[in-house]
Amino acid sequence: MAAIGRDVNNSNRLSEASQFFNREDMDTSGEYQAEDSTTEKVIDLLNQAQLEKEGKLGCLKQVQEFIINKDPSLLDNFLDEILVFQQDKSADVRKFVVGFIEEACKKDVELFGKVLGNLALMLNDENVAVQKRVMLCITQLYKYALQYVCKKRVITEELEQMWELLTDIKNQIISMLESDNDGIRTHAIKFMEMLVLVQSNKTQDSESTKKGEADFSLDSIPRNHPLVRMPELREEGGTTLEALLTLSASPTISSVNLMASLGTLSNIARQRPIFMSTVVQTFESLHANLPTSLSKSQVSSVRKNLKLHLMNLLKHPSSVEFLPQITTLLTDLGASQNELQKNMPKPTPESLKRRAENENAAANKKSKLLDMDDPDIISMTTAEAIDLTAQDLIPLLDKDNVTNLVLISMLSLPDNLPTNFSDTYTPIAAAGGQAQVAHLARLLASQMTGVGVGVGFERMEALKKAQDPRIKKESNKSIPVIGSDSNWDADAENENSGDKKDSALQRILSGQIDVLKDKGKTEGKKIFQPKEAAVPQLRMRKIKAFKLSEVTKDMSLEEQHKMLMAAVDRIIKAENSAVRSGVQQERIKLLIGLAIQAGGDVREVLHNYIQEDPRMHYELIQSWLYQEYLMYEINQEEGYPPDLSMYNECICRLLEGLQQRMDPKDKLFTRVVLEAPIITEQVMLMVKIHCENPETLQVGFATLRDLILKRPATQHQHLQTLLELTTHEKEQVRVQAIHSAKKLHTRPEFALDIETYAMSSLELLLNEKAPVEEGLEPKEWTDESIKICLYLYLALLPQNHQLFHQLAVIYTASSQMIKRVIIRHLETPIRAIGMASPDLLHLVENCPTGSETLIARILNIITDKVTPSPDLVKKVKDLYHRRVSDVRFLIPVLTGLEKQEIIAVLPKLIKQSPNVVKEVFNRLLGCFHSEGKVSGTSPLSPSELLVALHMIEPSKKANANESKGDIRSVMKAIRYCFDEKTIYTQEVLAIVLQQLMEVNPLPTLFMRTVIQSLSICPRLIGFVMNLLSKLITKQVWKQPKVWQGFVKCCQMTKPQSFSILLQLPPRQLESAFEICPELRDNLVTHVQSFTPHQRAHIPRSVLQILDKEKKIEPEQIDKEQVDPKQDNIEIKDELSTKKLQSQSSEDRKDRRKSRRSHSGSPPPKKERKDRGEASDSEGEIDDSETETVHVKQEPV
Repeated sequence: MAAIGRDVNNSNRLSEASQFFNREDMDTSGEYQAEDSTTEKVIDLLNQAQLEKEGKLGCLKQVQEFIINKDPSLLDNFLDEILVFQQDKSADVRKFVVGFIEEACKKDVELFGKVLGNLALMLNDENVAVQKRVMLCITQLYKYALQYVCKKRVITEELEQMWELLTDIKNQIISMLESDNDGIRTHAIKFMEMLVLVQSNKTQDSESTKKGEADFSLDSIPRNHPLVRMPELREEGGTTLEALLTLSASPTISSVNLMASLGTLSNIARQRPIFMSTVVQTFESLHANLPTSLSKSQVSSVRKNLKLHLMNLLKHPSSVEFLPQITTLLTDLGASQNELQKNMPKPTPESLKRRAENENAAANKKSKLLDMDDPDIISMTTAEAIDLTAQDLIPLLDKDNVTNLVLISMLSLPDNLPTNFSDTYTPIAAAGGQAQVAHLARLLASQMTGVGVGVGFERMEALKKAQDPRIKKESNKSIPVIGSDSNWDADAENENSGDKKDSALQRILSGQIDVLKDKGKTEGKKIFQPKEAAVPQLRMRKIKAFKLSEVTKDMSLEEQHKMLMAAVDRIIKAENSAVRSGVQQERIKLLIGLAIQAGGDVREVLHNYIQEDPRMHYELIQSWLYQEYLMYEINQEEGYPPDLSMYNECICRLLEGLQQRMDPKDKLFTRVVLEAPIITEQVMLMVKIHCENPETLQVGFATLRDLILKRPATQHQHLQTLLELTTHEKEQVRVQAIHSAKKLHTRPEFALDIETYAMSSLELLLNEKAPVEEGLEPKEWTDESIKICLYLYLALLPQNHQLFHQLAVIYTASSQMIKRVIIRHLETPIRAIGMASPDLLHLVENCPTGSETLIARILNIITDKVTPSPDLVKKVKDLYHRRVSDVRFLIPVLTGLEKQEIIAVLPKLIKQSPNVVKEVFNRLLGCFHSEGKVSGTSPLSPSELLVALHMIEPSKKANANESKGDIRSVMKAIRYCFDEKTIYTQEVLAIVLQQLMEVNPLPTLFMRTVIQSLSICPRLIGFVMNLLSKLITKQVWKQPKVWQGFVKCCQMTKPQSFSILLQLPPRQLESAFEICPELRDNLVTHVQSFTPHQRAHIPRSVLQILDKEKKIEPEQIDKEQVDPKQDNIEIKDELSTKKLQSQSSEDRKDRRKSRRSHSGSPPPKKERKDRGEASDSEGEIDDSETETVHVKQEPV
């Protein structure tokens, strides 16, 4: 085998992959480009796999994907490169190579001869996982290989070598049944299953194999194949099946291998129904003789597994012939009649015909088996021996014999019921029926044959010896039978066949004593007399009565107590011995009995012992509590007054010990309370203490919730305890209680009680004083006491929106302090509800009188960062027009109103407090000061909002203060807009100014907005100069307030505004100088810097106004007298003009200081400058806003 492996590895070592490195010898035509690309990738991956350590397996998997799934034509080229990795140190890599071989052979079975040697070598790998992977691979490829060999008509030497090697591997895998590893044995069992299926014939009822697997059987093999011989394969399959049957009956088989064998036999029976009878008999035998080495849990698992496979067999059409055996077995295994009926097979005409034939054949089976002289019978299997013994036992299992059998077997029963018997015992469904008698006979026959007793076993042994040549020479000698006292004579055996039939059962009934006589001698006599003893009676003799008092002496109380405590101590220390001996329950009962009867120190010792490890001793805790409760019940039945003091003392001490010793979060406390037989008041008090302790409140509330859910009889009492904790003075306890109440509120059976308690707590807010415990004086309401009564109700709001209405009623009747607390804590539950709630919309529509502030707060919360729904907008509008005239109601739904509706209420909105106005602009502009996120779209754009503010005219009332107040509100609102610099950019402001410019008459605050815009965006100077020029054409001086702003703007924008001033009519220019005298000097200086040519364009009337203080003569321009250096002169004049301008500005500052000193007026405050507020006169612009804007002069 090793030589063949070396030949396979060394053959053709020059890999064809090397030719791909010679690029000039390759055909670079289009049809090979894809293959070349794949080849290059494979080569790169193989090189990486050789070099890398960690990523080697990933590279190899990519290679497999390329050459098996993408381009199988490269498989033969790179096979040797992959096989090199079978020597890799990593077991995972070696397992990959096995898997690659499997996939490659499935793709191209011709490769099987090349790689079989590699598989043979890897089957002996030192790693068990690699061995198991090779076994799985051979299990999958054996049928492919057999099919491949069968198709070959010409037998070559290589084919013969491959077949011989495959046969050696097959034998080696079968021999691995003796391995010490459970996994290896399990894989060997699965391989043998495949071998039986492949090397046997199919029938019409055979189940098909799994989808995707090759369906191959003995029917596909040619009869005259020169290499593969069908009879040999069939015989080998039968031998393999016998090996599997022998393995499953082995007394030392492990539970894993036994369950694998059961699954294998079940698959064989379903896919090859010809073996159905054998498998059913094997399952019967196994059910009666489970291996004694199995543990209790393993026996349970095997029985469940056996039941599952029998159910699968029952569904098969071929199981019709074996329905009595299968159904009886399933009934013993605990299957119900419904399960049997559901899985019962539907009989077909073929199965009914076969069943009738088998019944006819079974009638003659006994006589054929008994016929020793039949030359055709040369041997007998164990199954046939069991059948023969069972048929021999059936007529003997009458009532009398079975009664004797039961009575005699009772002498050998153990004192205690075995645990495995109680686990595996199932009631007999049809006791006394013919099917049950036959099943019992087969169980007895199986056990008898297993120990070498019975007619079937004797006949099987006789046939075996008859075939032995040495025994044939001594055929006249008797055949010894195992289990008998003496050998039978052959002649005597023929003389009395009746004695022979009864002999096996006689040995079972009485061992060495004959219970049944010959049939001829016992005719007319009763075999069993109920009044007589079941066993031979001994001669009775007089025995003196034993008296304990004669051999003992009295002990003092101290000695008795000392002995008792010593006994208790020994019992406690014998825990390990009791566990090993299986008497742990008896030990627990003994300890509890001593503690209850003796009490005192014994109870104390037992308590201390339990507290050493409460979790380990939980069974002792449970038993003790139930025994105490049982004593309480017994005393009640006997007429004693009910007394739970001992039970209370026991459970309370146990719980106290758990609280002291265990981790505060340990749930053993919960388990003890829940599984206690009764919950007393003292126990509930301890649970409540657990809930009130911050360290143990989680376990306490979990216990309380479980008591409510799992103790229906007392759930109302426990629920009341939980609800009382929702108004606890400690916030941590209160929060946990409310959380638990919310969980329970989702269950319909608790919802009403919880809501009723929450309602009653809420109604306490109507009292004048806060509620206190009994015996204490009432106290005034505080924030904390209000929250205690309010929190549970608010927590239930998101789960039941109908509670809104009662909250509004309570709010209306409450004091102002309580209203403030309610308003302050509404946010969390209202956000959880949302605006889609029908109850909330109904509350808004039918707002109770006095609850307007509550509704307003709710509206603000639900619309915060969310666009209001149309339904909500409609309800709020109706409420505003119908009842509530407060415009603040509309603020939450502003973004849902129409544009004209917003403009209509804008004058009222800007008159509100600064915080309210800011909220209005935040909602309209989409600028939330908290996160700065925009939600939804505003009906008004920023430019439309600012224009709408300018269109608000002062109210024409007699009282001037009110008018000023209106102007101040508009000015503040405009200032809020300018504060949003990210929204009101230069472009937006230009649009606003342009729109305002087109309004006739101009808005009062127009020029103020122009000046503010210019202060924020100096680059608007050119745009502003155009506006000023247009204002002259609109005769801006006809509106005094706007005209004053015009002059102030010109003052701010000098010297750019000088050209605008020169465009004014003389009268208006003189008016501008009256408003702002500084402009005269600055304008005169500017005009003096002009050239004669430039001054010629200024109207004479304007020059006369400018000449009132300083002479400015108009000059004629003589083109012939113009100096060529005139340009340089003009530049110098301009520089001198700038110097004069700076000097004049310093002079103006000095004059201002002197005026202030004479008048005693304080300098202008910075606050007014920052705020830009208007002066007392309506629409007047403050000087602080008219500071010169230093900007780069741009052409107008």
